[in-house]
Amino acid sequence: MNSYLMALFTFVWLSFFASCAHLRSTPYEASTPEGFEGVVASDETPSKKKVSLKASDLLVADNQSLEVPASLTSDQIQVDIATLVYALTTGYGGRNYVARSTFENAIHQLQSIDQSMTPSDFRDKIDAALWLIPDNHLKARLNGEHALARKAALAPIFIGRNAITDPTKTWEVRVDQVGKKRVLYISITAFPSHEDAVWNGFLEAVQKHLRDTDSMVLDLRGNGGGDDTYGYKLAELAFGGPFNHPIRRAYVSQTPETIALASNVYRLQALRLKKKAEPVPEYFEKLYQQQIEKFQLASSGRLPESTVVDEPTGHYKFNSKKGYSKTTFILIDHGCGSSCESTTDAFETNPWVKKVGVNTIGMIHFGDVGALLLPNSKIHVQISTKVNEYFDKRFIEKVGIKPHVEVPVGTDAYQFVKTMLLHR
Repeated sequence: MNSYLMALFTFVWLSFFASCAHLRSTPYEASTPEGFEGVVASDETPSKKKVSLKASDLLVADNQSLEVPASLTSDQIQVDIATLVYALTTGYGGRNYVARSTFENAIHQLQSIDQSMTPSDFRDKIDAALWLIPDNHLKARLNGEHALARKAALAPIFIGRNAITDPTKTWEVRVDQVGKKRVLYISITAFPSHEDAVWNGFLEAVQKHLRDTDSMVLDLRGNGGGDDTYGYKLAELAFGGPFNHPIRRAYVSQTPETIALASNVYRLQALRLKKKAEPVPEYFEKLYQQQIEKFQLASSGRLPESTVVDEPTGHYKFNSKKGYSKTTFILIDHGCGSSCESTTDAFETNPWVKKVGVNTIGMIHFGDVGALLLPNSKIHVQISTKVNEYFDKRFIEKVGIKPHVEVPVGTDAYQFVKTMLLHR
């Protein structure tokens, strides 16, 4: 894999644009989504070491060191914990919607960490506390590595690897012959930013074969998310026009702390690429500056601390003249998360679609992930900045999207679909 593609794949794992592509602003006051207990976690839970913090302290500097120390003193750990607690209680998008008892339990567990230890042990203890909150995006990593317990808890359920010809690519469109049927096979292994040139030619390649194939397979296995813009464009193309997304409302935090976390996504990844002497995509700086402008607005009180964003409420019908009026199989697995799940959801009311595989990971109710770099340990904490609400109030975080057709564990999902097609 060349350095630029490596940058793309690392970047999209941050999932910074989860399920936001088609939302529009509405003038609602911030309110509690149904299905949540809707209480504000107390910010009056001071850590043992008194640390005075402000929103700008959360920003990652452009010369920030990423070197991980061999060990951490108790005082260093307390500073990191105070920084994390401050970020969670002022910038976390779910802080107003997660049950008070759950949120406070996690905070108290974090504040109980006070002895000296290695950064990896510290990461594992932080992650154990964050796991108490029902948000799969909320996690701690060190040098890109997840906590050991999280790795075990989220071990993949194998139903075959994504069938893309070249695993270093982001997408592939091809026509596979299955018996007498021509199958339009579309693979998307990740969702880089819609700003990225990697998407050039994608929709044109799909459109080329919409009328000369007998069935479509969208392979999303192993797709950890990113920016779902092109997933939504594909759903619109298959539907023949505007589609109905089951996520109808998002509750978005806009505090200075939240926006600082959002801006860190681009700065932090740029630093990592520079450290490896790899090129930094130009659009990183553009997106970073957009967030910094919002940070300045929020810091000066010119931006509401929260807003509600709604999907259009129209009930769109499938357009048989423009849409793909043939069976479409979407292959999903436990590696499909975040924008992979919001993309899968974008096909929910398409009458030709069948989801095949196993449950997705369940990383959908909290999104637009920000990043916090703890100052001493250099632990990277992913922190969601918004809460998503389904129209029917379902809650599937850490449960996932259920397929229409479940594939037996150990069976390749694409081969399973091919067998189905041969017997039709």
